[in-house]
Amino acid sequence: ALHALAESTGITQVKDFAMIVSESETYGTPVADALLRSLQLDTKIRDANAAKRYGNVQLQLGLYATLLIAMPGFGFVIFAMFAYMMKSFIGIPF
Repeated sequence: ALHALAESTGITQVKDFAMIVSESETYGTPVADALLRSLQLDTKIRDANAAKRYGNVQLQLGLYATLLIAMPGFGFVIFAMFAYMMKSFIGIPF
């Protein structure tokens, strides 16, 4: 009956619950244990996806920090060195 309900509604959570109930009836395990294992698996999958997304965000923040902070800083240092060389060797003030 649960499988028919799951097929008629098309809701994935009802399908998952129907599978858990049928497997617990087939193997004789308590439904609560099967639900607990299913929730633990869902938690592990969600954590893995979050870690993957966080790793990408961390890489993007590092790239933006490099482009917005380090590159202008290096540009200023190079300009200061160039200005010092021009003033020292050629006598042109900047």
